[in-house]
Amino acid sequence: MVNKMIEVVNLTKKFDQKIVLNDISFTVEEGDIYGFLGRNGSGKSTTMKAILKLLNFDSGTINVLDNNDIRNSNAYLNQIGSLIEEPAFYPNLTGYENLKIVQQLSDIPTENIDRVLEIVGLTATANKLTKKYSLGMKQRLGIAIALVKFPKILILDEPTNGLDPEGVREIRELILSLPEKYGITVFISSHILSEIEKMVNKVAILDHGKIKFEGNMQKLEQESTLSIATDNMPATESLLTAKKYNFIKTEKNIIVNDASSEVAIAVNKLLVGSDIGVSDLHLVKHSLEDIFLKITKEA
Repeated sequence: MVNKMIEVVNLTKKFDQKIVLNDISFTVEEGDIYGFLGRNGSGKSTTMKAILKLLNFDSGTINVLDNNDIRNSNAYLNQIGSLIEEPAFYPNLTGYENLKIVQQLSDIPTENIDRVLEIVGLTATANKLTKKYSLGMKQRLGIAIALVKFPKILILDEPTNGLDPEGVREIRELILSLPEKYGITVFISSHILSEIEKMVNKVAILDHGKIKFEGNMQKLEQESTLSIATDNMPATESLLTAKKYNFIKTEKNIIVNDASSEVAIAVNKLLVGSDIGVSDLHLVKHSLEDIFLKITKEA
């Protein structure tokens, strides 16, 4: 049986009577790298702050670490590491010294500091003042601080902000390694959908405070369309309408929504059997970005 690491049920949050989170529910299971996606203002950071008890919510429940209601105790926070928005440090202390403060406050082994510095690639600059760190180095140190407890859950809000392409790739590889190498479940938000697509196994898409999609990446990747061009487009349109296919017309093609290879075969048989010449018929696979934009535009 897979453990539920984060379970959000019917969560609602208002700010000055404006509903920011509208009855949202989702589940993050042990070993997931779970992508939490949405435009600015969609409620991503608010949800993460609610899980971390950085703000109160109006209704609903949040259960962490297999059904522990967060309203009953703060103890679960010892098993969560987080980086929300921009990391904050003591600028006149080194990276090592900043981690040392967290280590002492959390009463964890000193050797954890060297371990996380190596994991995030900051060993060589551990004794450099953080005010002299680049933006990318600061992001790495923020992740190191979130990891230093080696928590069961890691919550990351836009962890690749300010990183160059090489830095983004390195952080992606780091995140991918966490469940298997360290037993850490990751709950992550990002605007860089192409990167999220390479990391996560599950996603939720949040728009205007509501979850518009939740599921695994395989389910999203199955969302394809079928592009058709024939020598008799009016007859093609009539046939598809009669068979109740969901489609749209473009200037040159007919696009059948929610298609699959089975749908493509069936449509091809239908057209050929009706003596309609098919000049083009192919499936169009959509990226996470395509699907995200489709969902949020429809909303």
